[in-house]
Amino acid sequence: MHFALSDEQAQLAEIARDFLGNLPDGRAVADGHDPCDPTLWSRITEEQGWQAMAIPEELGGFGFGWVELAVAFEALGGRLTPAPMLGVGMATAALLESSASADRDAALESIAGGEVIGMAWHAEAADVALAERAVFATSGGLVLAPIAAREALPTLDATRPLFRVEPDLSGAIALDADVERVRRRCEVLLAWEAVGVAQAALDQAVEYAKIRHQYGKAIGSFQALQHMAADVFVAVESARSAAWYAAWAVDSDAADARLAAHTARALAGDAAFRATADNIQIHGGIGFTWEHDAHLYFKRARGSLDLLGAPRDHRHAVADALLGAL
Repeated sequence: MHFALSDEQAQLAEIARDFLGNLPDGRAVADGHDPCDPTLWSRITEEQGWQAMAIPEELGGFGFGWVELAVAFEALGGRLTPAPMLGVGMATAALLESSASADRDAALESIAGGEVIGMAWHAEAADVALAERAVFATSGGLVLAPIAAREALPTLDATRPLFRVEPDLSGAIALDADVERVRRRCEVLLAWEAVGVAQAALDQAVEYAKIRHQYGKAIGSFQALQHMAADVFVAVESARSAAWYAAWAVDSDAADARLAAHTARALAGDAAFRATADNIQIHGGIGFTWEHDAHLYFKRARGSLDLLGAPRDHRHAVADALLGAL
């Protein structure tokens, strides 16, 4: 594997950051922007086509891998962009892991064309506000089905709406994807989004520590804050390394892909929570105000922490895998 972005991937990351910088972000939602705005989704699909990133070219996609999609997810996390990419990415994972069929291929082509197809691992699902269909996890496996009913639920993170959804199983299409393999891909996307959240919080904290003065000195010169920022930096870089390897591992169907996905999800979830909490601490009083963005990143980190298992669950899975191999 490569241990750095290729020139093409680095360019993709730069383009993604520049593009999202001109779109509504988490602050816009806090100020009243609709987090389910279809115009935002249209711009992403028409101008960037990230929803088609990992879909094969013969089905209308770009034919890239999970690594390239992960690069886009880091940028989305860094801006708290209120777009349904997580649900679409998870549904894409389920469809890609399923055997080719006319229905499966048609669904992938539809996603590549801009349709929002969500993912419901449980009765509560995120990113389904604009979806008419979703992949549902049922006792009999994964199915692609119309959404029969949805109810908006209160959430900590206003940038990611949550709904209680019910499938119309009369119109369901069974998918033969291995659920664990699908979860690996989804965990990688969550890990990369968390890396983006963590990096953005760290950047905010460092920038503020340079300009905020107390006792005639920038607070960044205080040893206690230097230690705090340094610890967060190590956590973020460790998470990024783990997430990078996990994306490569699921793309390459590596033997340790499951272990890599669990490791990345655990490290990235913890890093995002720590980075966003310490960002509030470093900002002091202003960090607790509604007007500052620090609370938005904290809420995303906390709200996403238990998606597909909390970090402790993934650490336990890693321990079981390693100890079971002894």
